[in-house]
Amino acid sequence: MRSDQDGGDGGDHAGGGLEDASVMRGLIDLAPVGLSFSDEAGNVLYANNRWRELTGCETPFPVPLQVIIDLIDPSSHEQLFDAFTNARDGVESKLSVRRSGRDDGVPEFSLSVRRVPDSAHTTIRFVSILNDISELTTALSAVRRSEERFRTVTSSLPVAIYRTDPDGQITWANSWLEELTGFGLDELRTMSAFDLIHPDEREDAVLRAIDTVIADVPFESEHRLVCRDGSIRWVVARSTALKGDDGQVVEHLGNIEDVSAMRARSEFLAHAAAHDPLTGLPNRTSLETLLDRYWTAQPRRSDVGIIFVDLNGFKAVNDIHGHRAGDAVLIEVGRRLSLAIRADDTVSRFGGDEFVILCPGIAETDVLDTVARRASHAVAGSPISHDGREHLITASVGTALGPGPGSDPADLLHRADEAMYLAKRSNPST
Repeated sequence: MRSDQDGGDGGDHAGGGLEDASVMRGLIDLAPVGLSFSDEAGNVLYANNRWRELTGCETPFPVPLQVIIDLIDPSSHEQLFDAFTNARDGVESKLSVRRSGRDDGVPEFSLSVRRVPDSAHTTIRFVSILNDISELTTALSAVRRSEERFRTVTSSLPVAIYRTDPDGQITWANSWLEELTGFGLDELRTMSAFDLIHPDEREDAVLRAIDTVIADVPFESEHRLVCRDGSIRWVVARSTALKGDDGQVVEHLGNIEDVSAMRARSEFLAHAAAHDPLTGLPNRTSLETLLDRYWTAQPRRSDVGIIFVDLNGFKAVNDIHGHRAGDAVLIEVGRRLSLAIRADDTVSRFGGDEFVILCPGIAETDVLDTVARRASHAVAGSPISHDGREHLITASVGTALGPGPGSDPADLLHRADEAMYLAKRSNPST
């Protein structure tokens, strides 16, 4: 078997994202799953040793897309192309594929493809994860031939597996499902698989499960699972209907994957990307995205108002008392502004000592000016205390009501910014 170090000039093709990251490559090679990194055309620029083992590919990097296609059974080609198409649109795709030459119909691998953010520093555009599922799929297909073998294999697999009758009543589950849900096997046998789903999502899951049986395709659902102690876990549930010789459903085989930690990480990263780490307020990108949404969704764009807030005296606090004092001022200003606005308004930290308040549903300038005055008074109403010292901070504010002379959100922000600087220049004390 060829090692990844023999992969030709893959490091050069992989671009700045991988060529110098020897430590990262070492970690990637330690992964128990196959990992590959592809360019826009689908050519594999780099992959770890596990990927080599699973695919049997010995072609030096970069591995052309056609070589990858030739390694996969023709019956999976269309699904593979669809996976990359969906990934280009930002939708992660998962599918089961077989290597070319296998004719027993059993998938050998589960493959997921996801898009990575475009970067000028690397040509990598896709990351693919390859898992060996041959043992599991073989065990599931052999259930009719060997009940004892099926239960032995699935009980030892590190994934929650269950069986139900045609109506969804649980008839058997392995210990992993017991551990995940907190229910014992005897309790699970009194329940439907749908009883484990959060009530808010249960009806939709039932309807989609019925549709998949009618369409003769596997069922998959990401939803909340309710444990015995009332706690909630996010899971991905998959099941397949097994039919008898008469075409009628005999039972369902399913597995449940706990994705709570992965979902929590995704939510954390999404929140971090949209919020200022110091104040916890929405950041500039989040504010501009929200403004775009209001701008396009409102029947009358004239009811979107912007208040630009710039702090006076902040630089002196930073210069004289240090950044910790400056940070304390920014945090307190963010808190005060959040208390001064209306319920539907949004305060964001735009950058430095600038804050922007987005005010939807405002058709009159007088209303916007009232909110602006409240914001200004909230900042200057009382000194901000930190480390035994009091800092008197005031604010210069500027407002703009859309659409005005321009026709886009950027112009609205610009007009509010200009109004703020006009207010600052007209007050020499600032």
